[in-house]
Amino acid sequence: MLDNVTTLKLLDAYARIPTISSEINPEMVEQVRSFWRDLGVEFELLWPEEPAKGDIHNPALYTEVKADVADAPTLLLYGHWDVQPTGDLSKWQWREQPCPPFEPTYFVDEKYVGSDPQEVLAKVGTENLGKLMMVARGTADNKGQHLANILGVLKAKAAGQLQWNVRIILDGEEEVGSPNLAAIVQTHREKLLANFMVGSDGPKSDNRPTLLLGVRGLLAVILRCENGTNRMLHSGNYGNVVQNPVLPLSRLLQEMQEATREMGQASANFRQEVDRYFERQSPDRPRYEPFLTPTFNVNSLLTEGATTGQKRTIIPSWAEASIDVRLTPGMVPLEVYRRLEELTAAANEKEQGVQFSIEMQSACAASYTSPAREGYQWLTGLTHRFWGDSVLTIPLLGGTLPNDVFTDGLGMASYWLPAANSNNRQHDTNEHFVLEHFFRQQEFYAMLASSPYQG
Repeated sequence: MLDNVTTLKLLDAYARIPTISSEINPEMVEQVRSFWRDLGVEFELLWPEEPAKGDIHNPALYTEVKADVADAPTLLLYGHWDVQPTGDLSKWQWREQPCPPFEPTYFVDEKYVGSDPQEVLAKVGTENLGKLMMVARGTADNKGQHLANILGVLKAKAAGQLQWNVRIILDGEEEVGSPNLAAIVQTHREKLLANFMVGSDGPKSDNRPTLLLGVRGLLAVILRCENGTNRMLHSGNYGNVVQNPVLPLSRLLQEMQEATREMGQASANFRQEVDRYFERQSPDRPRYEPFLTPTFNVNSLLTEGATTGQKRTIIPSWAEASIDVRLTPGMVPLEVYRRLEELTAAANEKEQGVQFSIEMQSACAASYTSPAREGYQWLTGLTHRFWGDSVLTIPLLGGTLPNDVFTDGLGMASYWLPAANSNNRQHDTNEHFVLEHFFRQQEFYAMLASSPYQG
């Protein structure tokens, strides 16, 4: 019986599997499959026909749960079973209580109540499970979210009320940019076709039920500037003799930021569509208005000789910037990268005494599903029926998910229904999941899976 006590223990067990993307091995894959097998779900491994370059090659997991009715429509569910690295282990503590990232730790009203599910249950009682907060890596991003969704489907199936053929794909590389997902989807295209896709990732907005219609894309690049000396030089003896690479690099970064804004004009049709479907004067508009245009962001700026807490009067031989460009619908990642390459080549002609280089790390297109597409009216009606008038519909998430693999690669409408509490600290230390959201998401997906489709 999948009651709240049982599903709490399941989440606890799932979060204990340390599936950091870069550390996944065959034994860990089987551990995950065994977790699901104990629930009666057999996941098969999906591999690409031609794997991407790089060191990380984790399989996607796939299964299908058959409907209880004839001629049922098909729903595709997406989640990811890999998680972020832990970061600084010394910072994994909540209210001075140590919280090892793969040993779930529980709190109620900020008070520590234990790290063993049985002891926690004895202390708080079954009626207060929704008040629990679980601190562990992967709880909110994304194991807790897709576990809740699948448990909801299994509850509908156990009741004999499943109205959909539910196909499920769990990505094993989302936290490193899903480098093989597009190839996996194309290799196994027939398995993944559906009326539309629903995924759950990212946080709710202000802890309100949230329906997302799209995500921004991502272009990640490394920009480097070198002065050719291959060593650090005395800033007095070599000042005005050898070019410092930092200022030329900063000038090029400024040019690239301005070019990104210009290239954002390619999203004009998308913004017109948003204005058509979403009120300009809506009080919710400020939540997503910043995401309707691209951003050029410098994640880090590093120079040779950089140290913490120590001043050194040197001219570094190189400076390097790690950059992410968040793209909006209509912007083609490779076209944006070519423009950045052109600016780099022009800087090499213009700047004396330095040499620039640029390298693309990853690219993912923005994607968006119009409210005119299949599934939107049905899904919107269902969310309002379950959650009431508090549902927040947002055209575009500021972050990036591999949504284009489904919207562009399969031509499929795609919707996102986050389950995690807003301030869940995903990707950070002390990632946590307020379990009220976990239990309610199961109820919602049980209702969704039990509801006949009226397309």
